[in-house]
Amino acid sequence: MPDYGQLDELGHSCQANQDTCETLIRQIRTALSEFEDDVGLLWRLARALFHLSNHVEQERDTEGQKQLVQEALEQCERGLEVDDGVWEVHQWYAIAIGSLTKYEGTQRKIEMGYKYKEHIDKAISLSPEEKTLHHLRGRFCYEVAGVSWLEKKAAAALFGSPPESSYEEALESLMKAEERSSEDWKTNALYIAKCHLKLSDVPTAVEWLHKAHNMPTSTPEDFTAQTEVEELLTQNDPTFDNN
Repeated sequence: MPDYGQLDELGHSCQANQDTCETLIRQIRTALSEFEDDVGLLWRLARALFHLSNHVEQERDTEGQKQLVQEALEQCERGLEVDDGVWEVHQWYAIAIGSLTKYEGTQRKIEMGYKYKEHIDKAISLSPEEKTLHHLRGRFCYEVAGVSWLEKKAAAALFGSPPESSYEEALESLMKAEERSSEDWKTNALYIAKCHLKLSDVPTAVEWLHKAHNMPTSTPEDFTAQTEVEELLTQNDPTFDNN
């Protein structure tokens, strides 16, 4: 039986440390040589590969990042073949395929978007209290709410019905994530603010942007979010001074 506890200790810190990611990946690959097709190992490998891809992205190695995310997706596909009742596999499948959309054209993005939603919805049905799943669903709804009329027509032509959502629906999911989180979550706060901006509630958006700005910044995701938070504060709060 693999030592999931020890792997998860490394997993919690690899978001902020590239060397830890690489160590964790080596350990999981070694464990998989003994416990082949262990679903718990497969989704943990996908998670570690994805976190490593974020570190690689910070180094502006686009091809390296894409390869890591593609392998993360492949590990999730292996996991789903073994057992499609594990919510973490569906979560990391969705995260990986969502990350890969930036390399694709409109038609493939739409197709991958449907797969993303399918796996997030399945994961939520298996683990309805998991905060990350509601965050991911909120981000999906946010993106779909901003899809142009032309893109919706293209989706309808390809798949029979266009993707539909709203900023209100996105906000509802993001608030569910916030309510279930016991820690500061910069990216979630940022997306809550972005929903309020889209809904023309600038004062509430600015409040959430300041909350996000004051949260610790430690992971690549945090640094990316912080940059956007500062840009939005500069645009929407005349009193904001980042010096």
